[in-house]
Amino acid sequence: MPKASELTVDKRFVGLFVGQSGSGKTVAEGSFPGPIHFFDFDGRIRGLLGASWINRDKITYDYFPPKSEGLIPDLNKKLEVMSIQARTGQLD
Repeated sequence: MPKASELTVDKRFVGLFVGQSGSGKTVAEGSFPGPIHFFDFDGRIRGLLGASWINRDKITYDYFPPKSEGLIPDLNKKLEVMSIQARTGQLD
């Protein structure tokens, strides 16, 4: 089993923040150095507006309404494009 002490620096980080509504997940994510891309599933991206210390110029996002028709295919399409961009060095 790998140990965290053996980790080396990588160019990108992919994370999933999970927690109760209003617990600060969006602001925590937005505080990472950019560029950052959000997948907003609940329309609460505006939580960043209350965090004046966050540089929103380096943050992009896609909004996926939770009960929209075609949510999973749309999300899969976006993830496939981002995967190709990451493999070809087009995703910073």
